[in-house]
Amino acid sequence: MRPYVQVTWGSQTRSTRPVEVPISTSKAHWGEGILFQLQGDMQASRLDQQELQVSILDMRNMQSVLRGDPKIASGTLRLSQEALGESKTEIVQLLAVSGGHVSLAVRVGVLAPRSSYAVLA
Repeated sequence: MRPYVQVTWGSQTRSTRPVEVPISTSKAHWGEGILFQLQGDMQASRLDQQELQVSILDMRNMQSVLRGDPKIASGTLRLSQEALGESKTEIVQLLAVSGGHVSLAVRVGVLAPRSSYAVLA
């Protein structure tokens, strides 16, 4: 299997790289970040209760061209003020296509824009 995570927020969609996972194991580790830009005049204080659509898909070469990558699991991550204020790991339960649930550990937070870092330097 070559699973990857796809996250959608509004009209923006981002994906991790696929990782090689032997069929005999049920764990994958991506260890990478996905960044979204705030849209328009949205401020970090208005992110509370926004929803991210999260899916885990299995990358396939030829099948992807014809039918797209098969979905392993999907669900929704609702942002909370607590999670945005302090970046910490939380577990998201996704509904597996085969039934049951898949646990995905994520860290959610808000980063200042690059221009703010220049002011601080």
